Amino acid sequence: MTDRFENIPDEMIAIALIDRPERPAREESYDADVEELADDIAAHGLINSVILRAKPDGRYEIVAGDKRSAAHVLLGRAHIRAKVIDVSAEEGEIIKGQENFRRTDMTPMEEARFFHHYMQEYKKTAEQTAHTFQRSAVHIKQVTRLLDLPEEMQEALARGDINKGQGLEIALEQTEIGRNFLFDQALRGVRVSDLRAWRQSSNRTGLSHTWQQQMEEIRETKPQDNPSQGVKCVCCREWVEYQHLEYLHVCNTCSGFTKMVWDQERKLQQQSGEGH
Repeated sequence: MTDRFENIPDEMIAIALIDRPERPAREESYDADVEELADDIAAHGLINSVILRAKPDGRYEIVAGDKRSAAHVLLGRAHIRAKVIDVSAEEGEIIKGQENFRRTDMTPMEEARFFHHYMQEYKKTAEQTAHTFQRSAVHIKQVTRLLDLPEEMQEALARGDINKGQGLEIALEQTEIGRNFLFDQALRGVRVSDLRAWRQSSNRTGLSHTWQQQMEEIRETKPQDNPSQGVKCVCCREWVEYQHLEYLHVCNTCSGFTKMVWDQERKLQQQSGEGH
């Protein structure tokens, strides 16, 4: 528990009077974490009280301890031990962020969404936000750029298919074709330094613009069938695991960008494998 709350007495607050934060800082793997935490609380009890903010209507909003509260609900408990503090919505948001940064490592996308919301909601600059949360302004600006990535790339980052450094390099690329190329390479495990070298080189030589034109031409002729059936490269016929209609493959045979053809063969192979 943060030292600043040590002198605040604990209270037993009815779960029915407690509201979840409007924008929880941690959402990814939420259910699994709550179940694990419920097992721990059942065995050892609640170690740290939750922190609540008193609301004007007599209810309470969770500032820190969202999963602990959810674990109590899962265990069927009617009350939870809490410290009630009198702070503004902005102060509550700051405490929520500080507690989450201190207790656990937020995922890159959780961190990006948190900082973006804080700056937008409370009209803060990256420099002001960095001072509040003891981060660098450069870090704040970089991590929030992850929100500019296409949804499928954000999901890959959230799952851990690519890491934060790789995601930042992709986000810094200005063209769609360049982002697809970097994404393909990141999925293959290419190092951040190599992604950066390619990005900086392509931007200097104008290759990105050429590849952007290639992508637009390819997209016009790409078949739009069922993505659940799997995809094959029309050149090297390699199976591509990442299944998305807007995704382009970098061919191992010709080293160019090729369109995908959607093929029943993948589905049949999978069914055959399951049969054995």
